[in-house]
Amino acid sequence: MNRLLVMDRKRSTRRLGARIAALVWLAAASAGPTPAASGQSDLPKGADVIDGWLAASGGAAYDAIRNRVSKSTVEVLGANIRGTVTMHEARPNLVYVVSVLSQTGKIEEGTNGRVAWKIDAARGARVKTDAEGAQALRNADFERFVKWRKTFQRAECVASAEVAKKKCFKVVMTPPQGEIEIWYIEKETKRLVKREYTHKRQRGDLIISEYYSDYRKLDGILLAYKARQIIRPKTAQPARTQVLLITIDSIEHNVDLPKDRFDIPPAIQALLKESKQAP
Repeated sequence: MNRLLVMDRKRSTRRLGARIAALVWLAAASAGPTPAASGQSDLPKGADVIDGWLAASGGAAYDAIRNRVSKSTVEVLGANIRGTVTMHEARPNLVYVVSVLSQTGKIEEGTNGRVAWKIDAARGARVKTDAEGAQALRNADFERFVKWRKTFQRAECVASAEVAKKKCFKVVMTPPQGEIEIWYIEKETKRLVKREYTHKRQRGDLIISEYYSDYRKLDGILLAYKARQIIRPKTAQPARTQVLLITIDSIEHNVDLPKDRFDIPPAIQALLKESKQAP
């Protein structure tokens, strides 16, 4: 029985590894949203809501940031799983992440802007392909949210909602490719308090709900230093949820990074070479 429990926890940790990194740069609390009665006529335009969030969170200050290094502590509630995540990001679309989690050890993943990859002890090295790879490459865009009109075709404010006792606008963000995201922007502060989206995965998609808190200003940008993720499989019935807590310990901008920081690792290069030679 104990062996089965450990194996199950290891599988849970591996499922969390890829998504821990994806939110840290924004790393922006608790009960789910309760839509309020609101007619469409009294809602603002979605683009105006998102532009208000962008201005309140830093606006032009983003242009001065060429890279970011974030270090975080993570915990899976109820599973006795903890770890650290260090994420490197740089313009225009470079990412390298190292996660060290209890029971599974070191997990590396990233992209050089053309190839998305992952290396972990359980499954070895692999290239992310299909919908998973396409999403990883889109998410690597350093200006993905700041230049939101490039990322999303439209933003539609569809309702008022309450999230963790905060009055918010619910905005549906539709990209040219992939699935929609739903953002909840607090009416008073114009801060992003919640984001919902689908995480594409080789072994089945996940539905992620992220709650952001502990906002602080750094280099003119307002960033959330705590996030709470509620994660559930998209197709599993009944849905089995997991809760992940992320606390950002430090963020640095415009760091002198090694020139090879975003290079493709040898193990991934070997896979790419092998696939090209395959009949």
